[in-house]
Amino acid sequence: MNAESSFEELDSTVTVPSFQLPFSATLSAEARAAFIARLRRPLSALSSLDGPFPSTAEYHAAVDKFRGEMASLHRALVKVLHRRYAVKIEETTLGGVRVEIVTPAAGVTEGNRHRILINLHGGAFVGGAEACGLVEAIPVSAVFGVAIVCVDYRQAYEHSFPAASEDVAAVYGALLINHDPNAIGIFGYSAGAVLIAQVVAWLAHTGLPGPGAVAMCSAGAGAQGDSRFVAAVAMGDAPPTIDQPPDGWRDGYLGDADHRDPLVAPIHWPEVVARFPPSLLLSGTRSFDLSDVLLTHRALNRAGVATELHVWEGLWHCFPYNPSLPEAREAYDVLAAFFNRHLASRVPPQPGAGVTPR
Repeated sequence: MNAESSFEELDSTVTVPSFQLPFSATLSAEARAAFIARLRRPLSALSSLDGPFPSTAEYHAAVDKFRGEMASLHRALVKVLHRRYAVKIEETTLGGVRVEIVTPAAGVTEGNRHRILINLHGGAFVGGAEACGLVEAIPVSAVFGVAIVCVDYRQAYEHSFPAASEDVAAVYGALLINHDPNAIGIFGYSAGAVLIAQVVAWLAHTGLPGPGAVAMCSAGAGAQGDSRFVAAVAMGDAPPTIDQPPDGWRDGYLGDADHRDPLVAPIHWPEVVARFPPSLLLSGTRSFDLSDVLLTHRALNRAGVATELHVWEGLWHCFPYNPSLPEAREAYDVLAAFFNRHLASRVPPQPGAGVTPR
């Protein structure tokens, strides 16, 4: 490089030669079988949302197709989960928002009487309203012995940012009437994990006290990196193109919002990251979200926030959705242990504490 050259002028791309990549030798037999099944039946629904779309009608059609595929998959998973985990499910509203409350069939354990978890489901900010939250909540509720509120937050294409943050804040505000914030935890996968980061920033912005702990699974606070390219190849999919927007799948929800706004991607704002409660991050080495998870963990560490990082070798995006995997059941235990360590357990409810649901 001569003295007049700059790094911006250099070609930063690397051509990766073709080679054979076996699955990880550390995978369980169940995970190996699931990986082979996935190679034979690639999951392409999410990539269909990246666009660009010639028309609004075509975008709506892609979303509707994605929603249908997700609903079919998650309804089947809920049936499997019901055979493994005994829970009760109640549909109601909190703060004017539809929710499903999952509780262990045997009842909430004594140590969790004053605790409650909020679940924010995955689905690329366009899908997952039907059953996805139950897939995430059923095993954790049964393993941890806690009540979980699954939030049916507003999504695209019918709604745009910050609708989801407003809905979660409304549910959270309603729970604050009878729960200490230090006894409330929030967890979610994929888009739900991204939304957790947005909600933590939103609560601070609106003056509500933050939750006692959060678990961001299969996503983080709004960063991008190598994993969106590397993981696609490692999972047998075509990698995204260099010029493809890194978060195109959520553009429909964000609309005209600035992608570096602190209420959209808190990771770019150290003063916002410092407001996070104890945080758990979960991913797999073949998951496209891994870079976001690693960079979020790094940002939390820099800000002095208590944070845990759990990455499973050879596993993929949202692998705990499959309850047949020993690795998934390990993840349920990790989530339960994390919230047990960080949520207040002996804080009595404070009826009429003066918090107004939004």
